[in-house]
Amino acid sequence: MKEIKKRDEIDAKYKWKLEHMFENAEAWQISADEVEKKISEISKFSRKFTKSGQSLYECLEALNKLGGELTKLYVYAYMKRDEDSTNPKSQEMAGKADALLSKYSEKTAFFEPELLRLKPGRLESMKKRTIKLREYDFMLDEIMRKKAHILNPSEEKILAMSGEAMSVGQDVFTMFNNADIKFQPIINETGGKSDLTIGRYIKFLESKDRKVRRRAFKSLYETYSQHKNTLAATYAGNVKADVFYS
Repeated sequence: MKEIKKRDEIDAKYKWKLEHMFENAEAWQISADEVEKKISEISKFSRKFTKSGQSLYECLEALNKLGGELTKLYVYAYMKRDEDSTNPKSQEMAGKADALLSKYSEKTAFFEPELLRLKPGRLESMKKRTIKLREYDFMLDEIMRKKAHILNPSEEKILAMSGEAMSVGQDVFTMFNNADIKFQPIINETGGKSDLTIGRYIKFLESKDRKVRRRAFKSLYETYSQHKNTLAATYAGNVKADVFYS
């Protein structure tokens, strides 16, 4: 607990194995390019998927499969960034994942508004005729439940396109909190010095020594206080995003 080890100094048995998802960053990029192409093509279902239960099912299957592939890309990119938040390559991958997610939201914004335009009873009729749609019962019921809060397709598309820009406040805080901020070391239970990090903070708060708990708390919040104007600005940006969406 005294010094923070670098990743290459930690035993491999304590590290996750991202190669189980993608062999390397190059493999991730190949998959990202393929997914981006699929996202561009997904709008082919617009104005067509409500014609029958089968066409609805095919659209749902395509959305589900593409969403799974995108999630895999997103998780890998962010876990890779979490290995070292200061690595420019990992930051670039996370940014690419964010851009893909925003594009996916934009290109699929047609789905809910078009589904909600179905006449009363039409969806239930489609379910009865196409048994496979029952796999999506919960999802479809949830969409219908939100009917009063869904906008028209063009407005939903604008909301989806704004996602990447509206997350800037959160992104800035994440990089600040995980990469840039440095806390003062504290005196531990044995009288030695220990580096303080966000990850270690809770461990120190669980110490049986009240003085150690106090030192950890003081080091953390005194450091945050030194950046209160920056933190307030990022928080204000996040609140403005929430106000915009509301």
